[in-house]
Amino acid sequence: MSSQLSRRTMLRGLGTAMALPWLEAMLPRSLTSLASGAQNLVGQGSSPPMRAAFLFIPNGVDPPAWMPKTVGNEYVLPPSLEPLAAVRKHFSVVSGLAHKNAQALGDGP
Repeated sequence: MSSQLSRRTMLRGLGTAMALPWLEAMLPRSLTSLASGAQNLVGQGSSPPMRAAFLFIPNGVDPPAWMPKTVGNEYVLPPSLEPLAAVRKHFSVVSGLAHKNAQALGDGP
């Protein structure tokens, strides 16, 4: 048997490596500590990076329990979001992005 990799195997492995996301947690601590003093690798100062989270609400979830009833900064947290009350100033709830034709509309379960 030959110890060389075939071109096809090499390209397949390269495609897999390119598909993996870049994770900041995978950086060595020496690089992250050096970068935090002046500027980190993404060009920001010492502030933490901005993050986003999107929730998929599957069958069996009560959507009104996740949506605030009022708009603006002084909204009341719904029951499902009450555990996040301590960090409320650090997140926003965006609603109304559902597509009507994605619902069953009486045509399924």
